[in-house]
Amino acid sequence: LIMTKKGLDEEAIDLAIENKIELGYTNYCFDLWLILHKEDYFDIVQNQDAYADKLRQVFGLAADANKGNGNSQQIGLSDIKNAIQRGKKISEDNQGKEANKTPKENRYYDNPDTQMHVLLQFLFAKVGINIDALDRKDVAMTLHPPHLLCDNSVSYTHLTLPTTS
Repeated sequence: LIMTKKGLDEEAIDLAIENKIELGYTNYCFDLWLILHKEDYFDIVQNQDAYADKLRQVFGLAADANKGNGNSQQIGLSDIKNAIQRGKKISEDNQGKEANKTPKENRYYDNPDTQMHVLLQFLFAKVGINIDALDRKDVAMTLHPPHLLCDNSVSYTHLTLPTTS
């Protein structure tokens, strides 16, 4: 289950945990996760536009870039590994903060927060892939267009993994 909206749905969090569904989310939006592929970004933002502006800067896009321009941007294996490490750092930093609690006392945090690294590691393990053992030619991730923005614009993400024997 992937949730990427402001004001996480607390009922969905409770149901996912209760039903042992792996949960991945970013707070405010998926843009944070994309930024983490390229650089550290642990700032608290006041609105989703701050992520959109940072995402454009990180990927070298003009401030007025058309969100649906069809360009593609490669995110390599080292970027994926970096995003996982940066996601872990955010989670570790959040442990010292006061958590929000769902009606069933499950915890989540205000921005910045992400659990996408947990979900991605789960998915790699589920298909028998040790991400730390992969080299850069084994994995490619392409974003079409190169930025997913918090404004509900549509984009597609393709992750290509090697098959296991």
